[in-house]
Amino acid sequence: MNITEKFLKYGSTSLEQSELLEVLLYLAGVKNAQTKSKKLLEKYADIYNILAVDNNFIENEKGINVKFLILKKLINDFCSEIQYYNLKSKGEVLNKVDKVIEFFKKKSTYMNNEYFNILFLNINYEIICYETVSKGTIDRSIVFMRTLISKTIYCNAKNIIITHNHPSGNIRPSQEDIKITHKILEGLKLFDINLIDHIIVGKNDYFSFVEGGLL
Repeated sequence: MNITEKFLKYGSTSLEQSELLEVLLYLAGVKNAQTKSKKLLEKYADIYNILAVDNNFIENEKGINVKFLILKKLINDFCSEIQYYNLKSKGEVLNKVDKVIEFFKKKSTYMNNEYFNILFLNINYEIICYETVSKGTIDRSIVFMRTLISKTIYCNAKNIIITHNHPSGNIRPSQEDIKITHKILEGLKLFDINLIDHIIVGKNDYFSFVEGGLL
């Protein structure tokens, strides 16, 4: 029984990560899928990292084609939206960092630019919506207070959690990060809106301004 037959009969849980990745590569028409699967896993550690990593990182890998990039992005985006849907539809109370960190880690950990995200919450800390409000360069993200506040008011949010990623992997906040956070905090107070936390996401860890005593 080959891998595809095994997958069709028993499902994805019956396969090792290398076999799952091999199936994806095979569907994309990548030659030597088994060998390529092993090489990608050696470099990125697991299949979840490969799916999450920005296409800019992986498109130059020898043997990778456009079909695989499309398939990878489709799966990653779909899984992310499913996770968001589940959080929202179940009415999860998101007033602690551990409830949101996995969602944003999967969305931005392997991006090669900084993305600044807002999670809008109602008075009961339930999700209203989320949005990426700015995309920065590789080491900096510009936050527009007017945009942030206007979107928060438009969503009728009482609480927000802000996150951004550090492509370098260093999760320590810069002086600019701290300055922007305090500026946002003071600006939101004028409209009786609470900043619950600011979370910086790295490749293997995160930094919470609340847990770090900076908020």
